[in-house]
Amino acid sequence: MRERDERAAGYISVLAAALLWSAGGLLIKLIPWSAFSINAARCLVALFFKFAVRGSFRIKFTPRSALGGAAMAATTTMFAFANKLTTSANAIMLQYSFPMFLILFVWLQTKQRPKKTDVLTSIIIVGGVFLCCLDSLGSGRALGDMLAVASGITFALYFFINTTPKALPGDANCIGFLLSFLIGFPSLIGERDFSFVPVLYAVLLGAFQLGLAYSLLEYGIRRIPAISASFITAIEPVMNPVWVAIFYGERIGLYAVAGSCLVVAAMVFYSVVSGKRQTKPG
Repeated sequence: MRERDERAAGYISVLAAALLWSAGGLLIKLIPWSAFSINAARCLVALFFKFAVRGSFRIKFTPRSALGGAAMAATTTMFAFANKLTTSANAIMLQYSFPMFLILFVWLQTKQRPKKTDVLTSIIIVGGVFLCCLDSLGSGRALGDMLAVASGITFALYFFINTTPKALPGDANCIGFLLSFLIGFPSLIGERDFSFVPVLYAVLLGAFQLGLAYSLLEYGIRRIPAISASFITAIEPVMNPVWVAIFYGERIGLYAVAGSCLVVAAMVFYSVVSGKRQTKPG
């Protein structure tokens, strides 16, 4: 029973992290700074958030934590740039090809063919995300789209590393936040508009969309498989148009509704199948 409760807590934590991430694209668009500056500011806030939660300023550097941190820094930096250079829909849809890359990494490590359920669920989720973003696709630029895909690859690497034995996801997150801040610091100090609104949005991004979200993800991925966690995070692009509808009055299109239903159905299907798989004797 305890193992089942731990697994349920893991799923809920990853879901909560994805919901917090889903506000990121909108807030990034609203801050009149460069992508480097936005990422530096939010990562600095997230780093202090992590220190406060941990009750310590110590960071443990190991090959795994350093590589995981580098993957996370690359992900947040490239995604921030992608949001500035292309549409939010393009950026989030292309980044969410990452479950396929994660399946590839796991396959290369285990030398075992991926399960048909994993591959099928991944394809359905990518298709659902595509439908969610269909109305906005095509208006972005090539560089932003390429950065979004690249951020998907590094995001998959982050998941993969932090679910391996001896992984230190908490330290990896701190390293990633620190690296992102150092990369963007020269740009941040060159900004001129430090009025209340952009600073507030940067603090919200750092504390909730990164700090709290990655703390929840850190908790969750230690309790559920990496591929399962990656599928749950697909709720992020599903919720993006919902936040836009609530806060900006934009209507949600039929494609977005259909895509959302497809993603949720895929997640339920995978959860049921994996749950039956785990309860089988032997």
